[in-house]
Amino acid sequence: MSAIQYKRPARWVPAKSGYFPRHPVSGGEGPDGEVFVGMAHHEGAYVLGMVVPDHGCCYIPYGGDAIPKSEYFVLSNPGSVTLSWEPGSMGKAPSGALQGGITEDGEALFIGRVSVDGEVSVGKVHGSHGVCYVPYGGKEHAHKHYEVLCVRNVPCRV
Repeated sequence: MSAIQYKRPARWVPAKSGYFPRHPVSGGEGPDGEVFVGMAHHEGAYVLGMVVPDHGCCYIPYGGDAIPKSEYFVLSNPGSVTLSWEPGSMGKAPSGALQGGITEDGEALFIGRVSVDGEVSVGKVHGSHGVCYVPYGGKEHAHKHYEVLCVRNVPCRV
């Protein structure tokens, strides 16, 4: 479990074509280097995914595909909240899970990540489906066991 600490609460920052805000939240090491927590609007939903800096887009898992979006949001955490990746499974999110998206039907989505072929991929924990969907290799992959980005009420160290 790794923790990330800053001085103000996390927030979604609009971005496009490779732009990055200050203090983006890392999802880990992906196939092409470090990836960041992202979200994009798609078919009436706000879908969680991963921003790949060298590609200038956010990949979202949707309908069996990994869809590149050139307009997206990046999660930025310049605040005092502590974020940590906690274990989750079967569509459930642990206490403190950070909601990051919403389906076209209004179901909350949580920020999840998994390792695919030894590389981290960030996506959406979809409770009613019982899995975390992530984009990888041009496709959407479903995983029953994953990690979820959570907010912890731990004071910031100075």
